[in-house]
Amino acid sequence: MNFSRLLVIPIALGAGIWAYVSFSEGGSEEYLQGNSSQLQREPLQESSIAQGPTAEDMAFAKQAERGDGNRLAALDLNRRALAALDEKQTQKAVGLLRQALELSPEDVVIRLNLSRSLGRWAGQEVSLGRQDKALELLMESQEVDADQGTPAYSIARFYLRLGRRVEARKVLDDALAAFPNQPALLRLSADLAALEGNLKRAADEIQEALALMPEDAFLQERASQLLMEEQLYRTFLTDSTAHFESRFDPQDIDMVKWIPDLKRDLEEAYTEVVGLLGIQPQQRILVMWLDPEQYQWRAPDWSSGLYDGRVRIVIDDYPRDQTAIRSTLRHELTHAVLFTLGTRLPTWLQEGMAQIAEGHEVELARQGLRSRLPLRLGVGDLDSNWTAWTDYEQVAQAYFYSMAFCGWLEDEYGQGVLHNLFQNVRGHTFAEGWERTFGLDFDMVEARHRATWENL
Repeated sequence: MNFSRLLVIPIALGAGIWAYVSFSEGGSEEYLQGNSSQLQREPLQESSIAQGPTAEDMAFAKQAERGDGNRLAALDLNRRALAALDEKQTQKAVGLLRQALELSPEDVVIRLNLSRSLGRWAGQEVSLGRQDKALELLMESQEVDADQGTPAYSIARFYLRLGRRVEARKVLDDALAAFPNQPALLRLSADLAALEGNLKRAADEIQEALALMPEDAFLQERASQLLMEEQLYRTFLTDSTAHFESRFDPQDIDMVKWIPDLKRDLEEAYTEVVGLLGIQPQQRILVMWLDPEQYQWRAPDWSSGLYDGRVRIVIDDYPRDQTAIRSTLRHELTHAVLFTLGTRLPTWLQEGMAQIAEGHEVELARQGLRSRLPLRLGVGDLDSNWTAWTDYEQVAQAYFYSMAFCGWLEDEYGQGVLHNLFQNVRGHTFAEGWERTFGLDFDMVEARHRATWENL
């Protein structure tokens, strides 16, 4: 057995770093978390570290003592760091490993352990909403050791969390140049390519990942999706405006005729949504203009628009449906703009604000909710994936409740309180931003609102 393997920290990429990054409704990020072993070097269980020194350990220590006192001291610091990690004292471990690296700067094991410990610390900072500190630690992690692309993967995921696709693309391209056969890097790059509208690249990269892991069922399904999408949208053209990349089928004569009006409607909707939310995205948003058949392939049949990292809008008859289309644009752009906050917002808040952006009256939502009492929604339902629901009455109650809740918050805490909430969650977790805004935790505030309906 190679002695150095006894001293290496098994990689902790995934759930320990990312509790939520979904830029797509399908949960593809969970796949990357669950298969983080594809980025790690051959690990040994940490339990083997605690078994005491082996004959190999003692021989190595004697060599180090004879030849290099600094190396022996570094070895001791490394062991102390591993013990600190066992006690979940990540910051202490990082401090010890930094000292060890100063004593033995060429030691590959210490570099690897420091890089991975920095990644764990970054995960803790993300969970606390301290994004700047998390990014700083991830950058240091990559500088210390590239670790088969693991820090780069985490950095790219971090940028995507913030809606910074250009930076994420550069990180992934550099990582793939160095580690071209890492399935998780290829998978993330393929997903990003799809969000960028580069479906040819997305399909090619997902097939490369599948060739490396041919038995993986999730990769098989994702590859099938992207290949179908690439074939469906292969001939689409792209037309740019100040804030958008619009894609449409040039063979659809009606769509081509309507595109100038749709682009105008899109920019007008953008102005209204940005004014409502007080958030200014830094990058263009991709919009797909689809006919009903193209749209329904990837969306629930009760919807007319969808945001999954791209805004997808169904266009059947623009002159007839112009008012409804403008409303749908404001709704879906609300999701796209809120995503750029870099903090995951619960479904009820996303959908409540999207309906307000559409121009719906809160009182009408209250009337709709009254007609559907008693409440069938649990607190957990407020943050679930409503696009997966097939019960129309359940969907309707959820949408009415979310808008009524948003309206109640402004009635109780003052106009502009939701605008303040969006500013307070930037760089923080939703729970922290909520308490900074309302002075109480979410469950306490939501229970007060829920009581107004349960007591009717």
